Amino acid sequence: MTDKTTAHGHRKRLRERFIKTELKGFHDYEIIELLLTYSIPVKDVKPIAKKLINVFGSVSEILDAEFKDLVKIHGLSDYSAVLVKLVKEIKTEYKIDKLKSMNSVSSSSDAYDFAFEKLAGCKDEKFMAIYMNSKNRIIDYEITSEGTVTQARVYPRKIIKEALAVNAAALIIVHNHPSGEVGPSKQDIELTKSLRDVCETMDIRLLDHLIVGKTGYQSCM
Repeated sequence: MTDKTTAHGHRKRLRERFIKTELKGFHDYEIIELLLTYSIPVKDVKPIAKKLINVFGSVSEILDAEFKDLVKIHGLSDYSAVLVKLVKEIKTEYKIDKLKSMNSVSSSSDAYDFAFEKLAGCKDEKFMAIYMNSKNRIIDYEITSEGTVTQARVYPRKIIKEALAVNAAALIIVHNHPSGEVGPSKQDIELTKSLRDVCETMDIRLLDHLIVGKTGYQSCM
């Protein structure tokens, strides 16, 4: 029996397991292994999958990894790295579409669910504005600024300009702390006050300013 035949049989068994049970009972490396079978020609991809788990730690960390870090893994081509990032973005868009279809954002936890997909795994600090209509239904969202591991520069005028452009009646601001610590800093609290003051002059409700981490969130208000 050739190596190609053995690899083909193993891939087939992985696919059949997934069809029957989805991912129930799969090890983390087997999830990545199955994914890589769709971008790497017939060969044993288990060593690459295990290497990814060893380097990044988990499936979620692999999906959150930057493209440039993925392609450093021996045996992982640009095509495979694109596939990994595509899975993450599809997952994010799925969650966002579901949340956009909600009748309204009724709590901070809804906003956290919305923003978590985009921000929680980011290595640098980013700010997101979520724009809503008078019934708190999501109209649009955007990453308004990106920065370093510890800081991103935020321009309230830019956020308000976009809110007016989409005819938003309310908004929620969310930013991540790459460190994982979700407690607001003095600057976070001052920014919240500044944004609230600007929103009030434009008759826009600032519903919340959330800080998100990988395991939770905290409000600055």
